[in-house]
Amino acid sequence: MCSSDLPSPSATPATATAPVAGDAALLDALRTAQHHAPWHLGFPAVLEARFEADEGSARRRQLVWGGLFALAIFDLFLLHDWLVRPETLATALTYRLGVMTGVSAVVLSLVWRGLPPAWREGLLGANVALGMWTSCEIFRLTPGAVAQYDPFLFSLVFMAGNISFPLRFRAALGSSVGSLAIALAYIPGDERLPPAARSFAMGLMLGTALFTCLACYRIERSQRQAYLLLLREALASRDARQQAAAMSALSRTDALTGLPNRRAFDEALAQRWPEGGPPPAGLALLMIDVDHFKRFNDHHGHPAGDACLRSLADAMAAVVREGDLLARLGGEEFGLLLRGDGA
Repeated sequence: MCSSDLPSPSATPATATAPVAGDAALLDALRTAQHHAPWHLGFPAVLEARFEADEGSARRRQLVWGGLFALAIFDLFLLHDWLVRPETLATALTYRLGVMTGVSAVVLSLVWRGLPPAWREGLLGANVALGMWTSCEIFRLTPGAVAQYDPFLFSLVFMAGNISFPLRFRAALGSSVGSLAIALAYIPGDERLPPAARSFAMGLMLGTALFTCLACYRIERSQRQAYLLLLREALASRDARQQAAAMSALSRTDALTGLPNRRAFDEALAQRWPEGGPPPAGLALLMIDVDHFKRFNDHHGHPAGDACLRSLADAMAAVVREGDLLARLGGEEFGLLLRGDGA
């Protein structure tokens, strides 16, 4: 019974509570992100992937609903076109419904289905710039002095992209630069506007772009900082639960044999055999005491005695059925709770 060829005991409870693969990299990335400069927005790759996994679904919903709202406002300007420039209503319908609404429907559909973050933000930023281009085309094709008021409404494009969504800061900045470049191609050279009006319209757009991009930056920074705090607390809470579970398991485990100890045995017996109740059907209790163990221990020494107890524990554990409980009660004493087939 003391042979070392017997099966080894099952893994200890500490193995079951080992950190999940990738946690070390995630914790390193979390520490790195917490020490970034206050103005820094990006996360290390592993943390960025976790951020997208946790926030991506809500982000998609936010962008789609924000996009639908902004598109509805853009199309509602058809009422303004009908009242103010009925002669170009067909042109407005083509650009607002045919171009802008058609492209936006495709983009929002792709966003809803799920895109990589860079593609998602980039497509939406390009869609905002498309809104500026369609507005400028309607402005260009509108005859007469009525068109001179259009450039003062173009600032709404920046409000839609940078406030209604809002875009991530890099996408907002790229979209705003692109939209300003498009406006520059149409407004400064249009002779229908007085020079002061052209300068004022471009200044208004530039100011709106700067302020809304700053708002995007602050919103994204706040979201990322809040996420870091929540993730840190979540990981700390999980680690505390794992450590508590490991300590609880260790307190019910015999260090020498790896079997449940007397505490675990007493708890299981109390659960299966309520105090003061009759013997439960389908339950057997075996008390096992190794004969002449003290003589063996005194003759061969304590290390040999420990090895013998481990071999005995392995041998018994190898034949114990699932649902039965084998425990070391102390010294050379073992206890075994057996469930009947009908239990």
